[in-house]
Amino acid sequence: MPSVVIVRGFFASLLCYSEISNANVLWNEFSEAMAEDSDHQGCSCCRECLLVTRGVLEEILERIKQVEVTIANRDSDRNIRSYFDSMASQQAEAITLLRNTSYGTARPSGDEPNWAIISKEKVLQIRKLRRENMTKFALDLESDLFTDDPDEQLMAVEERGRAADKVEFIKDVTENISDLM
Repeated sequence: MPSVVIVRGFFASLLCYSEISNANVLWNEFSEAMAEDSDHQGCSCCRECLLVTRGVLEEILERIKQVEVTIANRDSDRNIRSYFDSMASQQAEAITLLRNTSYGTARPSGDEPNWAIISKEKVLQIRKLRRENMTKFALDLESDLFTDDPDEQLMAVEERGRAADKVEFIKDVTENISDLM
């Protein structure tokens, strides 16, 4: 059975290196029990010394198990937070990439809108119905473009990753409406 001096040294080392937040409280609890036993210098000659030392060791081991669980939980929390942070940054990168990518059809080069999304005749028909009211024209054009995906239409314009080509088309058409007529 180890002596009290060894137990004290072990316990002090454990408290120093394990980053326990309440190390002083634990030390105070066990220092009293160890001080009572110091008269015998941790000898293994008497049964009383062995029982006290064994009780202190068992209590220390129990606390070590609790500390291990606490440290493991703290480490897993840290790992989980790190994982979620990396997932959030990957998601942000993916959203940026999606916003810059056309899904349905490739955008032709040049300044002209991508007429593969909706025909020029259909756009002119909507324009004719709404005359000079550009707001109503843009809203009608948006409704027509998003008939196949109404959930995407309910999202904020900045969040429409799958429909970036449609949003760009609406912008192109409304900015260049005078060229269409």
